[in-house]
Amino acid sequence: MQLIVLAANRPPFSEVPIFNLDILGNTLLDLQLVVARECEIDDVNVVVGFKHEQWTHKRIAKRINEDWDTTDSSASLRMALTGDVVDDDLLIVYGDTIFTSNIIKQVLRSKYDLTICAMTESTGSFREYCVIENGELVGIDKNSNDSFSVFTGIFLIRKNKIPLIKQLIKDHLSLGELINKAMITVRKSTRIS
Repeated sequence: MQLIVLAANRPPFSEVPIFNLDILGNTLLDLQLVVARECEIDDVNVVVGFKHEQWTHKRIAKRINEDWDTTDSSASLRMALTGDVVDDDLLIVYGDTIFTSNIIKQVLRSKYDLTICAMTESTGSFREYCVIENGELVGIDKNSNDSFSVFTGIFLIRKNKIPLIKQLIKDHLSLGELINKAMITVRKSTRIS
């Protein structure tokens, strides 16, 4: 299992880079790494951008998205997927997402090739929403009034679908659009076969 943490953008509420955000004396990234270790995930890559020179984690692989201020999370993911061949399942998380090992373990137990983590939310404070109909993900929508679940920024891709994600990500899609297109493609191929 490989973990990619997308932490390139500038937080809208702070001048501190996402990977250095303080949560009760620990960085948010340190808390994410503890959870990764609890879930036996040792292969971790972090994509940084905003104030990347403040990076101090010597044992964690990093990539720098120099264009963090003009690109989105999908560009950071595209950068993480270039170069080395990913030969294992891939767990992608937003750098500003707090999660527990129980949540990650539930996602990892999924039998599906593409799995997103969503939560029920009644406030309008999130940017991307999961639109679910009859228990099935229909898509991810920005600021949808019709959605009942929130995309948490946790996305699991099984290794057999990584080539599909690499192919689709070339279209410069947002992460939500990428997930939507991948879900539609997988659904169509499942119906045909």
